[in-house]
Amino acid sequence: MEIPLNPGSFEDEIICYNNPEFGFDTVLIFEEDDAIIDWGHGQEVTDKSTLAIGNHFQYPVSVGYIYLTVYNDLSAYYPEIILDLQDLVLLNFGTTGTRMSNLFYYSKSIRTQFTNLLKEHQGVCGIFNMEERGEVFWLNGKPIHGFIDDVWLSPDEIKLKLSHK
Repeated sequence: MEIPLNPGSFEDEIICYNNPEFGFDTVLIFEEDDAIIDWGHGQEVTDKSTLAIGNHFQYPVSVGYIYLTVYNDLSAYYPEIILDLQDLVLLNFGTTGTRMSNLFYYSKSIRTQFTNLLKEHQGVCGIFNMEERGEVFWLNGKPIHGFIDDVWLSPDEIKLKLSHK
């Protein structure tokens, strides 16, 4: 998955790779599925001409802006975390609203893309943040399915919580 990036709110700033946090607006392309079609009709989306480089979908669809915040230094935000964070970076993809959040929940295509992103880049943990709770779909290199109340738990804490259910 290639991620086209626009600097978003950081337009006038120089973004350094080692900043503790920086963000982008992204436009990701997904394979069309029933959830995306239903969402598109509700949004009156008709333009399928936008195709990101490297995607070979039969019917590619952009679902609008998705916000990406990169957290390089989680200890700056969560000093209580006891993980070795030197090699971990948190990529937080956020939606523009509840309808798009629901789309992320129901679309198999979107879930597959994020699972593939984690698989291809040795991702540690994948969680769909549903505001009241989180659905864990990837943990320690494997697909998984479970729910947690706190989406900011460490991977070890998530593993422990899911093992008790």
